[in-house]
Formats: sequence, structure tokens, C-alpha cells
Amino acid sequence: MSFSALVRPWLDELDGIGWLNFQGHRMTSLRCIRDVTIRPELLRAAVRFWDPKVQVFRFGFHELCPTMEEFHAYLGGFDLETPVIPLHGVNFANVLSANLGISNKAAKSMLQGGTINIPRIIAQFRPEGFALCLCLLAAFLFVWSDGQASSSLVGVTMQIEGRKDVAPMVLAETLMGLDRVHAGDTNVFEGSALLLQVIAWRLSWLDNPAMTVSNMGHQRVILAGLSCWTFYIPNRILRQLGVRQIIPPPENFVMPNHNFATFRAYQNTWRERVTIPRDQYPSVNLSKRYVRWLIRDMETRELDLNVPEINCLDPRDASCEVMLCCLFCVLKVSCSAM
Repeated sequence: MSFSALVRPWLDELDGIGWLNFQGHRMTSLRCIRDVTIRPELLRAAVRFWDPKVQVFRFGFHELCPTMEEFHAYLGGFDLETPVIPLHGVNFANVLSANLGISNKAAKSMLQGGTINIPRIIAQFRPEGFALCLCLLAAFLFVWSDGQASSSLVGVTMQIEGRKDVAPMVLAETLMGLDRVHAGDTNVFEGSALLLQVIAWRLSWLDNPAMTVSNMGHQRVILAGLSCWTFYIPNRILRQLGVRQIIPPPENFVMPNHNFATFRAYQNTWRERVTIPRDQYPSVNLSKRYVRWLIRDMETRELDLNVPEINCLDPRDASCEVMLCCLFCVLKVSCSAM
């Protein structure tokens, strides 16, 4: 049984006051979307359009990517705080013992082989505070393909209780999960398939007042995952904010080292990241110059230029799921144009 199936009835023990007391963790919106049915066939169809080299879905010449702001909006607002980072050299058993009020021996028995026993926590504790946060992370935001939960989530939960923001790391794990499915390494969507699906169908782009376009001195957004870095390139998806699409500036990008010093730099420079506001008069049109640049970019990376445009995809040859993905793209563009 999946963690989400175990957590849902456990959450029924929480009343409105319980959720109100949990509000400081900035994950109370999961109360409203926890029962959404994940459509793996829809997500697998979307992966057909995923370009892992530049982290975008591409429907013809229309590129899309989930953003930190979209993930954060569904987890608790628009004001992104300092992000959580992987913690090394931390005794997770001691953290678990202190926060759950159990002995160190009992805490160690819950942490085996780099994983944490979520079913045991659900069975032994009420849905509140540290236990609730930890189980929500494992069930809905940091899903692993092997059905386990990383012990690193103890460190993530500790940082959330210290007012750090989990949305960037959830997005990082979700993007890397898309990469793994695209590569054929797994059929299970790691990270948060729940948020990915909900955002695809329910969140208008223009609800976001601003979008981060770069950090750490790069021309892209660098995100720390549980075990490695990833990125996305907002300059390729400016139309999601209703901003006129420009040709992204060139960059010789090298992924940062995955070490404590770099993680600290990531946190310390967070408020210096570059953001742009949404356009008062949004434009969703692509210039001919940009289309020519995009074609050259795809040719350089030897991508198939014959991927059908969304308005000419033959429904007789397309699965229902692929048609849903195409409808998603049309709806997004329509929302931005309003």
C-alpha cells in the first residue's frame, strides 16, 4: 500500500483547529488536494513531450515548465522563503527522538538503510507537528519509485519547522523524476506527481505576481534536490507569465558541486535571485525571430523537428492521454491571453 493511501485516513483525525495549528508549516493546502486521483497515463503521455536537456515540455514550438512559484502557491503562498537544503553530518535519530518524544533506540529502529518507517509513525503518533509534516512529505511531495521514504526527510522536516521553504526542493525532485521516466529508468513519477498534475490543470499562469528567472549568478534557476542539483530555464518560458518571449542569453553552464559550502551559498544568496513581475499587458505571441532561434536550437541538439503541433495532431493516431496533454497546452495559452 502506498504512503498516500495510509496517510489519507490518518488525516481524517485532524479537525479545522488541527490544520490551523499546522499552518506554520505552509503545507495546509494538501488538505484540499490530497484526494486528487493521480493519472499516471496522463503524466506518461506528457513525458513524450519532455526535453530533459533544457527541462521543458515542448508542444510544437510552445515550451512549458512548472516553476517554483507555482509549486509554492499550492503549498502556501507566493512569498518564497530561504529554501531547504540536504543536510549532511546530522544525526537523524537524535532529531527524530527529540521531536517525537521517543528514545534514541526507538528512533534508530525507525531509520534503517537510509529510509524511514512511515507506516510505523502513522500507527504510533497523532497527525500533528513533526510527525504530520514528515508523513505528508513522504506521501505527497517526495515519492520514491521503490515505495520507500528517504531518512533525509527528517532533515527536511527539521528545516521546515525552522521556517525554511520546501517548494524549490519538491520541484527539483519532480523535475528529476520526469528525467528518469523519460530515460526509461522507472515508470513511477518521483517527487510530487500530485502537484505536477494539479498545477497542469488548475493553476492559471497569471495568478503568479512574479517569477524567478535566475540565481547563483547563472542564466537559469538552480535547485537543490535531496541528492543532487538540477535546474530549469525560465527565460525559455517567459510566456507562462505573460511576458514577451525573448531569445535566452547564451550560457556555458556547469552544474555546481554538491557539497555543504555550495548549499550554504545557495541559501545565502537566495534573496539576491533575479525576479521579474508579470506583464500588465501580457503577450503570448512568439516572434518569427524566436521561432527561428528555437528551430536552430533543436537542430543543434539533433532533436526531432517533426513533433506534431498541437493544432494539427491527428486524433486518430493519438492516444486519449496525448490529446489531454495537447488540451492542457491550449488551455494554458488561452488563460495567458485573457
